[in-house]
Amino acid sequence: MDKLKYFFMRNKSIILDRIKKNSDYKDEIDRLWDLKKLEISTGTVRNWDFVKHRILDSPDNMVAYLIKKEKETVGYLALFFKERVCYVIDFLIIDKFMNMDIINELKKICIKKDISIINIMTNDKWMIELLRDFNLANKLNYVLISKDKIEKVYLTYADSDSF
Repeated sequence: MDKLKYFFMRNKSIILDRIKKNSDYKDEIDRLWDLKKLEISTGTVRNWDFVKHRILDSPDNMVAYLIKKEKETVGYLALFFKERVCYVIDFLIIDKFMNMDIINELKKICIKKDISIINIMTNDKWMIELLRDFNLANKLNYVLISKDKIEKVYLTYADSDSF
């Protein structure tokens, strides 16, 4: 099995678990960051302090979800909703867990909120391949930071002053 197909295998046990603003997820998020930072060379530190300050305490009322597989935290998503658009502000996912089920869970959240567009800015190579491979352009807007995949550099809306 080639490496790309391995990353996009269906994984029915992926769930999104809403992060509550007044709860402490420090150990889970810090452990996740300790794993993810080994997969990238350049990017903002995305530990609990970052998530709490940039996402949970944001005046923009962002919401965040832990991505779990069999009760283990393997990533998180941060979302902002405005005018029937869902902005994926940040996502941090261990590469081997990146698959279409995560996008499907995101789409379920958006359907419940009557969202018509999902907007994501990324240069994460696996997310780019996932978006292209599954041809979601008609329902999902995505902005690529670079035409060329930048190896081991990690950027999202959370790294900009847009949000």
